[in-house]
Amino acid sequence: MTTFTIHNDADADQPYVTRITRLLDIAAPLAEKHSRLRLPDRVTVRICTPDQVIGLMVAHTEHLLREAAESWAPGSPERTRTAGMIERLVADTQRQTERYWPTVQAAVLCLPGGPELAVMPAAHAESRASDRYLTGALGHELVHFGQLGRWPGMGHAAVRCGVADEIAGLTPEQFRAPKLVSEGHAQWVQRLIVQELCGIATADVQLDGEPEPTTLFLDLKAESPRAAAYDRGDAFVEALFAIGGYPLIDHLLGDEALLPVAAELGDPASWLERHGLAALGA
Repeated sequence: MTTFTIHNDADADQPYVTRITRLLDIAAPLAEKHSRLRLPDRVTVRICTPDQVIGLMVAHTEHLLREAAESWAPGSPERTRTAGMIERLVADTQRQTERYWPTVQAAVLCLPGGPELAVMPAAHAESRASDRYLTGALGHELVHFGQLGRWPGMGHAAVRCGVADEIAGLTPEQFRAPKLVSEGHAQWVQRLIVQELCGIATADVQLDGEPEPTTLFLDLKAESPRAAAYDRGDAFVEALFAIGGYPLIDHLLGDEALLPVAAELGDPASWLERHGLAALGA
């Protein structure tokens, strides 16, 4: 059973801390149940202000970029290119987080001391998240802890794959899609969690009787380009489950060499054929 160490860095009031702790205790076993991944025995949770999350996201991005650079051989083109991206991508992260933090219901941060989970009272004030909605969002992020246990290089896989595929001269649809796999898988599990909670597999919208989000939250959600991309990963994982159940998904998460390329997200049969995995779906 996962236990949570809560750091109230935002000095949130006690009812908020109690609520987050209660919902994490609900979300963790559901995340394990529907992902079939083992969560850590202990997870550090930081209740943060927006400024604190912006700083942590910058540290997260820099840490993963440096990990990716160091995974390549010294002097290799991949290492040189990755190192040259750090300053620009860290600045991009800061700009993006400064704009979109109201939409961030929870976030896994890969830091030098290990992954942590961040939540923001200010973001939940914008989303006006119901218990059902927030439990699903927390479950989504907890799935990432399970993924990291199964696939330790997941955090920097998007950088590694992007740099290598770009150097190889591939087209965008030939690029591997680790981020869409990890986020799509977590979103798929999130829908299953919400379906168990309320009988309706709608993870990211308010139901009748739930509070309406603020206009700012709705505008930023509509503006963000991530939702459609993550939906592609979600549909791919759902298709794999229909073909081969949890073993096929576990097979995917356990081997970076099996990552689909972007074009295969809409055609899982071609992914199965390319990797000789059709028998797993028999």
